Amino acid sequence: MGEDEDDFLGMSQPQVAAMRQDAIDYAKLYVATFVQDPAGARLLADWDARLLHKRIPVNAPHTEYAAVEAVRQFVHDIHSQIELAGTERS
Repeated sequence: MGEDEDDFLGMSQPQVAAMRQDAIDYAKLYVATFVQDPAGARLLADWDARLLHKRIPVNAPHTEYAAVEAVRQFVHDIHSQIELAGTERS
């Protein structure tokens, strides 16, 4: 492989860097919505308290378990996007 090539799906280093920067720019929208906006911050805090750590009974139907896990993953992914927005390339 050449100096400008990367093994990420055959993309060049500048292409990978541009794709990463696009992802970071997109993640910054999550920061604007769920960190900087007071209403969004309150909503995320409420989701953290009520949904992220929600417990379900061990004998709950599998559909309830799946629904809770889907919501939990949704909230977790918001936090992942916020974290990604804070990773600027130096």
